[in-house]
Amino acid sequence: MSSAPEPSCCATPPAALRLRPTRRTVAAGGQEAGSAAEAGRVGGPDDGAADTLRTPSQPSRAATKRRFRINRLLGRIVPLIILVYVGYTYQLVVFRYNYGHVCKVLGRPGLSAAHLLPAHIGFLAAVRSYLRVFLAHSSTSPRRGLRGRLARLCGSSFEPHDGLRLERGQEGIRACQPDGSPLRCWRDACNGSIRGARTRHCGDCGTCRVGFDHHCAWFDNDVTAPATLRPFVHFLVLIPPLVAWAFAPLLPVAWRHARAIWRMARQDPEIASRWHGTTLLDRPSPRIPFLVAFGVVFSSIAAILATSTLRQLSRGELTIDVERRKAHRRLLSSTSAAEPTDESRRRLDVLEPRVHFSVPVSLFSPGDGERSIGRGEGEDEQKREVVSIRLDEGVWRRRAGPGRGDWIENLCFFLWDDDAETSMAGQWPLSDKVHHELVRRAEAQYRQRQK
Repeated sequence: MSSAPEPSCCATPPAALRLRPTRRTVAAGGQEAGSAAEAGRVGGPDDGAADTLRTPSQPSRAATKRRFRINRLLGRIVPLIILVYVGYTYQLVVFRYNYGHVCKVLGRPGLSAAHLLPAHIGFLAAVRSYLRVFLAHSSTSPRRGLRGRLARLCGSSFEPHDGLRLERGQEGIRACQPDGSPLRCWRDACNGSIRGARTRHCGDCGTCRVGFDHHCAWFDNDVTAPATLRPFVHFLVLIPPLVAWAFAPLLPVAWRHARAIWRMARQDPEIASRWHGTTLLDRPSPRIPFLVAFGVVFSSIAAILATSTLRQLSRGELTIDVERRKAHRRLLSSTSAAEPTDESRRRLDVLEPRVHFSVPVSLFSPGDGERSIGRGEGEDEQKREVVSIRLDEGVWRRRAGPGRGDWIENLCFFLWDDDAETSMAGQWPLSDKVHHELVRRAEAQYRQRQK
């Protein structure tokens, strides 16, 4: 259901392309003269493209032909399967059972209404959540036609990945590469655009998404926090009780039909007359047992996904974080027994669960005899200090580390807090405690070097 961990789309170009030595204190925006961030590998280091020097001011090269990905194929098939299943199930539950049997045969319309009213409330809520993910679109490039109108009416809007605003610089803390240069993506049509913290590239959609969780084949779209993660979780949570409520009166019927089919397949054809012996829901057929069995499987998968997703969110993690950590552990265990190759070392560096941040020194507390830190006389650029923090230290948590009530704050941030929907220019918001911790580390590193 989720795509594999993304390759190193923002890795620093090879050593042969670097134009300056690494510096630990950089100017605002990471735009020193001759910065290596201006050079890169077109298409990213994993697509086999030739090494090409390019600057952001040069025209974008046309996107290379994208490789086949199984998620794209599943994204075309699975929604159609869900649509066909929903149509058959709706016809069975509403028309054949409630109208044809409960109302016309039993003559109990009140019982039918008591069953259909809650079922339709849950059904419409699930359809709305599904469409919000399936029809999610970029707010900067709206679609046209019928799907475009439906997307604007029902779909969510992905947080715009505004690399231009990030490139012009921000006054606060921002994610960066180990040398302090901005994070850039060279995959597909991104062409070296700057990306902020917790922005990942989706290989299936060919673009970077803020708060990328995974690409889901059920919806043929990206699940991102905050744009589509909430309706995605709502859909998963609604499916098990909806299926259980809709099929509860039909379970005895499905069991009787399954037994009748089994007996007919094993006994003499003369018992085929019993095929018409039921007065409940027409004659026995494999459709009812199949629809019930498919619903049980579908709701079970949804319940498992909902449980795992909520568990990850309670720790402040997204699916891509978990998958990258697993890939790093597998690669680390495979290279521990033998001499690691250059490729394995590069992938270990890419998948290492560590994030680098560029902290402006103006956020530091002035020491004795200091009036301000950061800008000297005649200086137009603000100095920055680069620090790193491991993901297991709780960098994405709403607190600096695990504690009592931490999981509640994390879930509220992802599923209810409006702050998750207001990340500025693609820069993932950091909690106050993480912000203070990064400033403390950067200031200690800065003071140590000044001695």
